[in-house]
Amino acid sequence: MVPKSHWLNNVLNEAIIALLVLAFVAPSLAAKERKGAGVVVTKLDKQVIRGELLAVKGNDLTILDRATATEVITSLFEIRSIEIDSRAQGAALIIGAIGFGVLGATYGAEHGQGGPVLLGGLGVITGGLMGSFVAGLSSVISINLLDEGSLQKIRVRLKKRARYRN
Repeated sequence: MVPKSHWLNNVLNEAIIALLVLAFVAPSLAAKERKGAGVVVTKLDKQVIRGELLAVKGNDLTILDRATATEVITSLFEIRSIEIDSRAQGAALIIGAIGFGVLGATYGAEHGQGGPVLLGGLGVITGGLMGSFVAGLSSVISINLLDEGSLQKIRVRLKKRARYRN
């Protein structure tokens, strides 16, 4: 039987290595040209616009419509809801899967219960699902009857996801 402190040291060492790898890989992934978030905008007249969020200026959103490949400008006051296609879900899925996979494999290797492959695989599945779920919790924004303070928060949130932030 391996002492608990030895197991904990191994887990911490492997977690540090995983974080260092992510720290070196993440900047190279972010170096690509920035894309705006994918959005599905439902207007008050039930018209639906699917595309990429290009910019937020005042109360207007500029969206690159996928269907027509044209820029569409619409006011927040004409919108019923905005659904954000969260790319964060993919990143959260990968990070959760790696983190829980390493922990599961380490635990399985140290304790011999179920083996590192089985527990690592279960960790990958569990971490991926948890990360994806948490990232997708708040991907729909309802605009109906909001006060100015709430609209300002929505503008700031959308501006962070737009291709052009100026």
